[in-house]
Amino acid sequence: MSTTDQAAASTDTETGAEASRQVLEGVTFHLGSDRLTRQSLATLNDVARRLRQQPDAEVEIAGYTDSVGDPAFNLDLSLRRAQAVVRYLTRHGVPAERLTAKGYGAKSPIAPNTTREGRKKNRRVELHIH
Repeated sequence: MSTTDQAAASTDTETGAEASRQVLEGVTFHLGSDRLTRQSLATLNDVARRLRQQPDAEVEIAGYTDSVGDPAFNLDLSLRRAQAVVRYLTRHGVPAERLTAKGYGAKSPIAPNTTREGRKKNRRVELHIH
């Protein structure tokens, strides 16, 4: 799977269950939209294949943005991007009942939002595998 080398473990605050978090490197969107770029498809095809091989895994698709712009717009955009990934994965054989989409906006940055490179890292999609 084209994810970051470091998958972090965290505890789901709603269920208390341990979750694996993986940033999907290479999953990008057209500027200001929820339209996946062509470059995203190879990564998402790999994710779909691996999720089909893990039939018991329940996955939250988490969308994030950088902190530039209106927070309400960013929160909505992050959700729409997560939903776009869910739609793609379901069209490629991952059962919809195993996937949920959640938008976090600029919450939980993984890099400083003060640089172009940091903002690019913060605009991401993660898999939270339960």
